[in-house]
Amino acid sequence: MRKILLVVLLLALLVIPSVVQARSGSAVIPTYWFTRNENYPDVVSNLFYISNITDQPISVDVTLFNCDGTIYKIPAGDHVYIYNTISYTLNNINSTVSFELNPNATTYMVFGTSVYVKRYGYGIIEWTQDSNNTYGLVAAGSFLHSQPEVSRYAIPINYGMPF
Repeated sequence: MRKILLVVLLLALLVIPSVVQARSGSAVIPTYWFTRNENYPDVVSNLFYISNITDQPISVDVTLFNCDGTIYKIPAGDHVYIYNTISYTLNNINSTVSFELNPNATTYMVFGTSVYVKRYGYGIIEWTQDSNNTYGLVAAGSFLHSQPEVSRYAIPINYGMPF
């Protein structure tokens, strides 16, 4: 009887780790900055590219924080655009953008403003997935200046490594 219980216990220990568990990860957006300038029609926007590097859909949350550490709440005149997702929602309480991203797909998000103001701070990208994947996303960002000439500046996220 003890041998049977021992065998059952050992088999259970082998099977349990293979059961799918919810995994998660996060990375810091080290900076964001978007503005409009009164002196000329310069528009600075932030673009964030987020790629699902798994073969399953993944849930993603993006939250920005102001320069004083408070959660950025999208005021009138500011905008967030998001492309190529299964679905997305914007939480009006804390301005977290939540979306589902298809397997092996890439989305990009644009944060900007149409008012004469400077917005800057940092952010967090978080993901969850019912899988055994250690990593789920890879991301990068850029500043986009529209005037006097179009130019871009890179914003490295997690050193370009998966998280």
